[in-house]
Amino acid sequence: MTKPRSNPAINEWAPTWTQFIQDDEQYKTWLDYGYFSLPLTSKNGTKLGKTETRVISLNSNICYDLNFESMTAFNDPGDQLGWLETQLLELEKVNGTAIMLAHVPNLDECTRQYGRRYHALSDRFQHVIRWGMYSHIHQEQYQVVRDMVTHEPIGMNFIVGSVTTYKGKPPSFNVVYLDADTMLPIDFETHAFDLDHANKFDEPKWDLKYNYRTEYGLKDMSPSSF
Repeated sequence: MTKPRSNPAINEWAPTWTQFIQDDEQYKTWLDYGYFSLPLTSKNGTKLGKTETRVISLNSNICYDLNFESMTAFNDPGDQLGWLETQLLELEKVNGTAIMLAHVPNLDECTRQYGRRYHALSDRFQHVIRWGMYSHIHQEQYQVVRDMVTHEPIGMNFIVGSVTTYKGKPPSFNVVYLDADTMLPIDFETHAFDLDHANKFDEPKWDLKYNYRTEYGLKDMSPSSF
């Protein structure tokens, strides 16, 4: 992924993403390397948050520890981490915030050379990054991000489930409730598909499986609480 438009998968799927990335500059970045950044808005286009909030979507497949090509690439493919630092610096200047999205979770399945650099950015911009959401493993987990020096909890990553069956789990989706001013998560729900009901009555049925604050007895959704 060192050359623009060199990834066959991105080239194949790019047209389906026009509905999500309606910013010409960011769409070009996505076409070239598979990452982009967009303002967090409501359905009518109104920006959300007290200050500027951006959703930053990374192409974390480049760091996947079973991506054998990346194991020999001691560089920053597609200048992604350099681009991310610039995005976070720009948000820092306007007291803005960021919500991170990616496929492969950094703490579990990223190569060390990428993982340490990404962790360093998470540490440096802990006042900008509000939380992160990842996927890939199909099962739900949460990760507490810690300061690289003091090891104090500084951030949260939520590994979400999938709307597919996997190893005995039903399809599921999550609802994240955010504080309107700070964009920090204040609650997190998991809704699961009732396969038995669907098979018996031939109709879909989603049930609230749990929410984090009740399930874990948390006073809030802060890293220190987790």
